[in-house]
Amino acid sequence: MTYRGVVKGKIVELEGDPSIPEGTEVEVIVRERVRLHKGSPKLLAQVAEKEPHLTDEDVNALERAIEEGKMRIREYGVFEGEGK
Repeated sequence: MTYRGVVKGKIVELEGDPSIPEGTEVEVIVRERVRLHKGSPKLLAQVAEKEPHLTDEDVNALERAIEEGKMRIREYGVFEGEGK
């Protein structure tokens, strides 16, 4: 298992809820975390490999919003009058 965290003095504060019982001995391997700049090719490649983590409800809501936001296409030119 891999957990991420931040060192605060002699304590490593883990992100989220690791569900590790109190008193469990762990081994910590320090690896400097590289901060990638917004829009960098390496960051975009990392993001593209990850799942979107969306629920079916999220997807349905997005699709509804897209449908509701669609505008009707004019079937005539601006200078042609009200239609043919």
